[in-house]
Amino acid sequence: MPATVVPINARRQGTYVLLEAALPGRLPLNIGVLLIDPGSDRGWVRMRARYHDLAGSEDAEVLEALEEDIRRKLTETGAEAYLRSLEDSLSNALGVSERQSVAVDAFSAWSTTSTTNTWKSSPSSRSARMCRFTA
Repeated sequence: MPATVVPINARRQGTYVLLEAALPGRLPLNIGVLLIDPGSDRGWVRMRARYHDLAGSEDAEVLEALEEDIRRKLTETGAEAYLRSLEDSLSNALGVSERQSVAVDAFSAWSTTSTTNTWKSSPSSRSARMCRFTA
């Protein structure tokens, strides 16, 4: 069988969802993004660095522990199975946007980037899909 050559600059299709917190007395707010490589069934997550400006101390502690919990579950169950479980069973406090496709240059760049970035997002709305991370 002939070898397949993939150019270094090749883009692959990925899937992402926005993770959204719906805290009491507040409008829903984008707090993170989950990126999935369907080809390898791996996932990467980025969350806000801090939550104390959004929530009381108890809720903030739970939200701060969420990123590590998501990373662990992505490894244990695989990205697709984990995302399906999120879509099927999330509470009113945490939501997931609709899946979106995205062209990705390097999924591995997500695993080597610092998780201390600050999450910036447009006004919290599922229709408002503009979001980015800044250092």
